[in-house]
Amino acid sequence: MPASFEVRQASPLRIAGLVFASPHSGSFYPVDMDCAADKATVQAVEDAAMDQLIACGTDNGAVLLIARYGRAYVDLNRAETDLDPSLIGDCPLLEPSPKTLAGYGVLHRLASDRQPLYQRRLTYLEARARLDRVYRPYHAAL
Repeated sequence: MPASFEVRQASPLRIAGLVFASPHSGSFYPVDMDCAADKATVQAVEDAAMDQLIACGTDNGAVLLIARYGRAYVDLNRAETDLDPSLIGDCPLLEPSPKTLAGYGVLHRLASDRQPLYQRRLTYLEARARLDRVYRPYHAAL
């Protein structure tokens, strides 16, 4: 499996400390997603080509941090504790946000068109593995 993100260094460094982060650029979906929705539905969750939009940042001194995994797999713009008890069967007792209750937590339960992404509930162990593999490395780099 690929790393959860890519870093593109600034060249030449003209703006110290500027980072362009693109948490929704990814389009990689591992087989463990076990998705019920078709590919087009899953891809509709992505912010396609955002990495291309910010690519010129390196020419102006910015470092780019680009996600590789799709937002439907792990949404890097959510809190890692924003877990959906409707998706995760043995979810620890948390206070999910309104977005999570609507199906769009750190692990999306629904696609953009409100179609379910899964035929089954995930386990907390599966959710934690995604966070360990994708979410935490991206945020550590950021």
